[in-house]
Amino acid sequence: MSREVLARLEGQRIEIIGKIKRFGRTKICQGPPVRNTMLLLNVRDAATREPLTDHVWIIIDDWRSVDPSIVGRRLRFSAEAQQYCRQRDGVVSSYDWKLVPIGGSNLLPKRRKKKRLAIDECRAIAPASAD
Repeated sequence: MSREVLARLEGQRIEIIGKIKRFGRTKICQGPPVRNTMLLLNVRDAATREPLTDHVWIIIDDWRSVDPSIVGRRLRFSAEAQQYCRQRDGVVSSYDWKLVPIGGSNLLPKRRKKKRLAIDECRAIAPASAD
């Protein structure tokens, strides 16, 4: 994770775009003992398209409302960068940054794949050469 970029954004509300890679579960220090999570890759600032981090895990409160078919789609949401401490056996081991969702989210439309034409199709489209 790009700690320097997220550190500069601490406390700011930003619009984020990331590609949904998979779902998971994690144990955390505060709150319920096990939380449901979603992994986002290639996380960018939606306004500037500048990369923020290569990946981020987002906590999902209502797991039942998640449709597994959204894996591979891009998600846009409002978030805030916050610092947190990592703990091992109840002892702080290091500090890191996380993106905390603070606003609504929406799936972006699927990108259309460009159709590749076969060589024969290209020849059919190309004007006949004058020999």
